[in-house]
Amino acid sequence: MATAIATFTCYGSNDKVNKKEVTDKVPVILNKPVYRDTLQNAFRLTQENIKSDIAANDPADTSDKELHKAYYTAGTYKELKTLNIVQKKGGLFGIGGAETIKPDLKKTNFTEVDTRQATGIVISGKKAKLITRHPVGSYELKKEGDEITYLTIKDPGKFWSNSEYLVIEVK
Repeated sequence: MATAIATFTCYGSNDKVNKKEVTDKVPVILNKPVYRDTLQNAFRLTQENIKSDIAANDPADTSDKELHKAYYTAGTYKELKTLNIVQKKGGLFGIGGAETIKPDLKKTNFTEVDTRQATGIVISGKKAKLITRHPVGSYELKKEGDEITYLTIKDPGKFWSNSEYLVIEVK
């Protein structure tokens, strides 16, 4: 049988507590299966809560998550322009310009991902092109029938090396 040690302290009370009586009863109470199981569960839950609090407040873990954050979005040129994500640069009178991302992007218009876990992104369109620059060979556009359905990230470290943003224009 396990021995339990308990300390009882009364604050703001003139009641006298017989420590011998309480100490003698603790092992009897703890020995009953219902109380023992309840205390073991409470102890286990307390340990889990402490661990999750430590993990949630761990600055090393938080900064690690921040280092591996990236953002993506996909849409037609018109949709991306409406959201102030893309603009055309160069060309003559707006004709023949290249699409580029705007410098003042709002993260609320993007989906956040962890670069270590994101292996691909579902897209849908007859054509798709990346507006943001990502190294050739670090990704692949998958086609089903006559529609592009998926962007596979083959080398995440290389893929996200140029930008933490991914903007895909679909047609």
